[in-house]
Amino acid sequence: MRATKTKSEREKNEYFHFGDFDKCAEVALYYGFTPIAPPPLSRADSTKTGRLLHEAGGGGEKELAEVEARAAIIRTFITKFTTIPQPVSLYCGDPPHPRLRRRGGGRRFELSVIGTAKSIAEATIIKTAFEIFKENGYQNIYVELNSTGDSESFSRFARELSAFYRKHAEHLPPPCRQTARTDVFALLNCEHEKCLSLREEMPAPVGFLSESERAHFREVLEFLEMLEIPYKISSNLIGNRFLNPQTVFEIKAAPETTGDKPSLLASGSRFSALARKLGWRHDLPVVDLLGTLGEGSARKRAVLKVRKPSVYFIQLGYEAKLKSLMVIEILRQARIPLYQSLTRDKFLSQISLAESMNIPYCLIMGQKEAIENSVIIRHMQTRSQETVPISELPRYLKNL
Repeated sequence: MRATKTKSEREKNEYFHFGDFDKCAEVALYYGFTPIAPPPLSRADSTKTGRLLHEAGGGGEKELAEVEARAAIIRTFITKFTTIPQPVSLYCGDPPHPRLRRRGGGRRFELSVIGTAKSIAEATIIKTAFEIFKENGYQNIYVELNSTGDSESFSRFARELSAFYRKHAEHLPPPCRQTARTDVFALLNCEHEKCLSLREEMPAPVGFLSESERAHFREVLEFLEMLEIPYKISSNLIGNRFLNPQTVFEIKAAPETTGDKPSLLASGSRFSALARKLGWRHDLPVVDLLGTLGEGSARKRAVLKVRKPSVYFIQLGYEAKLKSLMVIEILRQARIPLYQSLTRDKFLSQISLAESMNIPYCLIMGQKEAIENSVIIRHMQTRSQETVPISELPRYLKNL
């Protein structure tokens, strides 16, 4: 649970959606996401996004719906949450978007981390969505992901991809040859056997990343490995190009029958230019995921009684940050809520937040503790400390 408690935030509480919870919201809350009422799509959202896609060369209904949904959440952030500590993590269930409603039941949910460029944002969203699907009975799920970098990196990749397909144009069937002239990226979703064969040889977007973008993507992969989340890099996963995405990811369920296609459960990406294109004064880093649950998990709702956390988790150093989401999941399984601010790096800023909130206990994990799989528990009133193995942490905290 992200630690933010200010006058400005309390004034915004009328927008927070704490009344009617389901299992999705409960999992999201443990990972620091604030449940909000689903932002309705405004006429201005539709007008601006429609203009953006038209200027960028079109796009289908699916692409338009995804951009509109992201425009709605950005507008909500700008109007409601810019005065509270950043970044902001938001959860909403059943976004009321006509183009995103499923036929035949089921429900959608959206996770957003807004205001940070750090790789922990992608890791938090992927881990939270993973646990949501697991809580709702999904099995054999994994992540496909890719990185296309900033606009300059993507432009270099696009030029190489176009040159690649021009070079191999004679191997394409006539309809695909025409598609390559108008929109080369459409071939990345073509199921023709010759297109599938060429896709194995195409240049990979990660080969055109800058050093900083490559390091960011490597950190995301390291988080997934630490969390033991199965993943594979998919070079033809480009995402919604009208968002100018950077990190792109999809959560899928492996098919039960050989020969069937995996089921797409959620898609997400990191992007930053959309806010400025919609009229805000500068770029805004956003990581956003849209997920879909089947009919069986659609309407199991209950009032969730959440105890105010008595624990604040502090992490210091990259190794500790890597293990932070693992610690949160262990405590979630034990139903022990906690505050955290994983995007902060400095000890002083984290301990100051804990003190300002009168939190009685702090969990502190530095590099030494991360290596030893332990945490320091500090009693804030007496300043006494003791080290506890992570495996013993739930039992110890419950005894407190």
